[in-house]
Amino acid sequence: MTGFNFDMLFDVFPNLSYLHMGSGAWKEIENYFHSRGMEDMALVIHKGVDNSTAGGLISKCRAACPRVRWKRGMWTEGTEDLWVSEPL
Repeated sequence: MTGFNFDMLFDVFPNLSYLHMGSGAWKEIENYFHSRGMEDMALVIHKGVDNSTAGGLISKCRAACPRVRWKRGMWTEGTEDLWVSEPL
């Protein structure tokens, strides 16, 4: 997984609206984070995404990568990021 990021994914697939990652992919991501000393991750979600979808996504991240501490934020064009008060 060297050099992979979501910006690259959306450059290649600009109309992507759904991404399903199997358990093997989650394990690879978790191992990648830990091999680089990344234990705290922030997931910034567009403010237009409904709260139940955003909460479900962060719950899946936490369940799939339990050794990583996740923080959720929201963003919208032209404003400063807003961090949701959730424990890491």
